[in-house]
Amino acid sequence: MDQRDKGNSRRQQLTEQATEYLKTNGLASLTYRKLADELGVAPNTLEHHFGAKDQLLEQLLARLADEQRGGLQRMLSQTDVGPELFTRHFNAAMVDILNPDNEDANKLFFELVGASVRNRELYDEFLKHAMDDWIDFLCTILVDRAGIPEKRSKVVAHLIMAMVRGVMLSRTMVEPKDYHLIDEAADLLGPLIESVLRDEAGPPTQSGKS
Repeated sequence: MDQRDKGNSRRQQLTEQATEYLKTNGLASLTYRKLADELGVAPNTLEHHFGAKDQLLEQLLARLADEQRGGLQRMLSQTDVGPELFTRHFNAAMVDILNPDNEDANKLFFELVGASVRNRELYDEFLKHAMDDWIDFLCTILVDRAGIPEKRSKVVAHLIMAMVRGVMLSRTMVEPKDYHLIDEAADLLGPLIESVLRDEAGPPTQSGKS
C-alpha cells in the first residue's frame, strides 16, 4: 500500500470514528480538541486529513446521508418496482430507520435541522444532503421504476419525505413507553403511500436506470 492509499485508509477510519462520536455526543460538543482526545490522535492530525472544522463536518454529514439512503437504494435496485413493491421496501426502510440502534443518529439529524434553520448558509451542505439529494433520489425511483409521471414526481417525493421525517421527529419526542404508538403509526404510512402511487402512476417504464 503506497502513501496515498494509507492516507485515504486512515482518513476513512477517522471519518467512521468521528461519525459515531457525532451521533453519540451531538453537534454542540464537536471541537477538534474533544474529538481528537476521543479518537486518540492529535488535533493537527484531524486538520491534516480534513482541513477546517467545517470541512470535517461536511464530510460527516455526507456520510450520515449515505448511510440513511444506502439500505433503500439497495432494496430499490430492481428495474421496475411498482407501487406495491415500492411500498414493501418503504416499510422495510421505516423499520430500519426506527430501529433503536439508530436513535442517536435520528436525534443528531434534528439537532442539525435546528442549527440549519438558524444558520442556513453554514449548513447549506447538510440541507442539500438531507433534502435535495433525497428528493432527487426518490424522483429517479418514482419515475424510472414506479411509473410516476415526471411532472408529479417531486410532489410525491416531498410527500414521502414529509411522512418519514414526521415519524422520525415524533419518535425523538415521545417517551420510550410510547414508541409502540410511533411504530404503529409508521405501519399506516405504507398503505397511504401505495394508494398515492397507484393514483399517480402512469404506465411503468423499463428504463433500467439505477
